Amino acid sequence: MFGSQEKRDLVSYFMSSMEENHLLNIVDAEIGKDGQKDEVVAVAQLA
Repeated sequence: MFGSQEKRDLVSYFMSSMEENHLLNIVDAEIGKDGQKDEVVAVAQLA
């Protein structure tokens, strides 16, 4: 699976994507097609 350094890198990437308002650039394109962007952002903010 992932080593501890890889996990930290993924968390950092996720957090920077959230902070820079680029979250939807890292999720699967199919998610945005059905108008689920608001739900994705809401769940990501909970994480």
